[in-house]
Amino acid sequence: MDNDRVKGTVSQVGGKVKEAAGDLTGDEGLQAEGAYDQAAGVTQRAYGRAKDTVKDVARHGQDYVERVSEAGTSYYDDGMRAMERRIEERPLNSVMAAAAIGFAVGWLFRGRN
Repeated sequence: MDNDRVKGTVSQVGGKVKEAAGDLTGDEGLQAEGAYDQAAGVTQRAYGRAKDTVKDVARHGQDYVERVSEAGTSYYDDGMRAMERRIEERPLNSVMAAAAIGFAVGWLFRGRN
């Protein structure tokens, strides 16, 4: 738990005590100070929660990136093996497909005279 969450809780509880004491004594200044401390405590707790959330996202995000990277490598390897099998099974079709792709790329990038 973030230190700001603890400090915020203490400030919020202290503010409630001050406000209650102001209510009992009729001291409006103490009541206002208590309300201010409560609001500051809520804000500090929210800031601490946000920091914790960012830390969690960063930690889990790194795990997610590693899993995605591993899956991408696996898909690439599977695709390469499938393409190798296809070329071995039908070499003439593979040569014709490569030639057609080469022709299309050359046609797209040819210079215009």
